[in-house]
Amino acid sequence: MNENLLINLVSEPNFHEDYRRRIVDVTSRIKLFTIPDMEGLKLGNHYHEHTPEMFYIQDGKVHFKLENTKTQKRQEYTVEPGQSIEMPLCVAHQVLPEPRSLFLGILGEDFDPNDLIKYEITW
Repeated sequence: MNENLLINLVSEPNFHEDYRRRIVDVTSRIKLFTIPDMEGLKLGNHYHEHTPEMFYIQDGKVHFKLENTKTQKRQEYTVEPGQSIEMPLCVAHQVLPEPRSLFLGILGEDFDPNDLIKYEITW
């Protein structure tokens, strides 16, 4: 057995945070969002043209406002623990988490910052 296979198996993932949330890059396609004990947070306000995305809710409820950027059709969802929601391509999403929510953002391919297109949902 090759003993080197068991060396350096533990790592510390990259993360970034601000007053609204902490995002841990579990992998290049999975991001863990931790929300502080704060009301009224608004995240997102963007869409993707090429990168499929979904969210899985672990703790707390998360409300989503969606708007099709081509037709301007609007839809709202509240997603609870154990549920997931898929973001279609070219559908802008605003994420409104409850305080102390915990959820995963799962990308269909590696994150590309050029495929994060700002789109303000104001309704």
